[in-house]
Amino acid sequence: MMKNPIILLFFLVFTGCASLIYQAEDYEALYGPSTPKQRRLTEEDAALSQQQNKVSFYQDVKPILDSRCVVCHGCYDAPCQLKLGSVEGIDRGATKQIVYDISRLKAAAPTRLFIDAWDTAGWRRKDFYPVLNERRDSEDANLDNSVLAKLIQLKRQNPLPDTGKLDKDFAFDISRDLQCPTVEEFPKYQHQHPQWGMPYALARPVSERRRYPAAMAARGRKSRAATDFIEPISSDDCKMGKLFQRPYPETSSRFPLSL
Repeated sequence: MMKNPIILLFFLVFTGCASLIYQAEDYEALYGPSTPKQRRLTEEDAALSQQQNKVSFYQDVKPILDSRCVVCHGCYDAPCQLKLGSVEGIDRGATKQIVYDISRLKAAAPTRLFIDAWDTAGWRRKDFYPVLNERRDSEDANLDNSVLAKLIQLKRQNPLPDTGKLDKDFAFDISRDLQCPTVEEFPKYQHQHPQWGMPYALARPVSERRRYPAAMAARGRKSRAATDFIEPISSDDCKMGKLFQRPYPETSSRFPLSL
């Protein structure tokens, strides 16, 4: 008769501890409500940014995404349907929906970029969640409320060795269970998979190519077109040249990703 209460007590204590470990911040209380942002610069702002030699998405950030990320996150069935090959794909974000689900009995509604929704708000209605900050605009919010920034920072905190075999924690088969954490779910993801920072299963980018996707998230606001998605980060703020270039000071707690 005593076993059941003891088991129940143990279960309550265990689940309580787990909830504390995985507890996420109250982002709405910290940074306000979430809503899609207007990320396009006016002609005047774009010209001013160019004159001030600020970071350009097209020139500084996109080449890094193309060389390090698009190999996985560029096709229709990209992990979590997060497509990093275009401005619209980044702003659309990710989803937990599976593209090829062999267990379904009915046709699934397609989620083709540029076809099945015309703006970010439309993708939110189709259960896509942001990987960039969509709350109040500040450098802290743009980093703390960005899944993409957190994933890149996780790789910095837990770099993989440059040589040797990967351990069995990494899965590559087509039927693997994908982890698609929202920013609220990230503490649990980080605790359970500390080695799964991005780029997934790759060594930490060399110091010459280290920083801009993070810097991109810290100042993510507006762009004039697909060539200038993020409001640029001044070189005075980052001191790092181009994305994933020049190591950001390791003594600083700030992480220059502004997605």
